[in-house]
Amino acid sequence: MTTTNLGMTLPTVGADQDTWGDELNAALGVIDDQFPSGTFTPTDASGAGLAFTSPVGYYRRVGNVVFVWGSLTFPSTADATTAKIGGLPFTSANLTTAANATPGTVFFGGGSGTPGGASPNWLLVNKNATTFDFHFGGGTALTNANLSGYIVHFFAAYPV
Repeated sequence: MTTTNLGMTLPTVGADQDTWGDELNAALGVIDDQFPSGTFTPTDASGAGLAFTSPVGYYRRVGNVVFVWGSLTFPSTADATTAKIGGLPFTSANLTTAANATPGTVFFGGGSGTPGGASPNWLLVNKNATTFDFHFGGGTALTNANLSGYIVHFFAAYPV
């Protein structure tokens, strides 16, 4: 038997392979304890009361950084309120950056043209919050109407 730096004991050649499976599962449990992961449900935080189709979000926390990714579909709407998504699994750090937020990546599909008529598009995780907004071009925020009918795929990493 050999002990690794993860504390796993590797079986010797010819040893019962169930031992290896048990040790591997134990090590993966340690990794999950140190780097928690899970799901969350993206919600409308704009105040417009929108109901998204198929909202799904995933996360993995590594130290003081949370990685989130997921997708949702905006309903058909003419609401001109700034689009804001809530439900992030951890409150972001209250750090001041150039934009007072943490940028992420967003891809849109299913709509007509580019939301807001300009690109590139990105998202900003708001500081000291569990929300993010969408922006385009020179930083103008996208509205719910800009995203009407679009499928939104997002990814961000933010400090907590």
